[in-house]
Amino acid sequence: NGAGLGSCDGGLVIDLSLMKGIHVDPNSRTVRVEPGCSQGDMDHATHVFGLAVPAGIVAATGVAGLTLGGGHGYLTRKHGLTIDNLLEADVVLADGTFVTANKTQHSDLFWALRGGGGNFGIVTSFVYQAHPVSTVYGGPIFWDLSQARQVMEWYPAFLAQAPEELSTFFGVKTIPAVDPFPRELWDRKVCALISCYNGSVADAEEALRPIHQELPPPLLNGM
Repeated sequence: NGAGLGSCDGGLVIDLSLMKGIHVDPNSRTVRVEPGCSQGDMDHATHVFGLAVPAGIVAATGVAGLTLGGGHGYLTRKHGLTIDNLLEADVVLADGTFVTANKTQHSDLFWALRGGGGNFGIVTSFVYQAHPVSTVYGGPIFWDLSQARQVMEWYPAFLAQAPEELSTFFGVKTIPAVDPFPRELWDRKVCALISCYNGSVADAEEALRPIHQELPPPLLNGM
């Protein structure tokens, strides 16, 4: 955690960063991932087979913390949280016992791991259910910060009627002073809708049509 909130004073950190194994079974659409992997590592491995595990929105996020904290991302509206797709976990308990937790074995521990954080043992591997994902259409759309209220008041009703294949996040941001952003927008305070559609471009454009019809013209359309 960048703010240091992932540990405590006097605590012990177990470094699992070298445990980076990933095994994808395309027949069962399951993925076994070790805790040193990032979300990007997992995405690269599953993409080869046209699959994806519902995870977060930042590739550098570690799969362990993401999963044990719940895991919300671009596929959540269609396929649930990361913990909804967790099938089992291998765990080393405080007394040194190694167990496999799932719905039928150590089910109380499995329940606790799915959102309870790293408080119940050291997870040495996760097994997830993956889903077919091939083409996605997405990106950010930016408006001046002065239009944030209008966008925020419009947003809930739009998302409520949107297809499950579409996930959209609202944010207030500062456009970074880097390419590929236009120089005239560098350091500009903005609000944004960041969207991802799991499907064809044509279907995505239809789902996103209300954004272009009902909101003011954006500063920048990154779709």
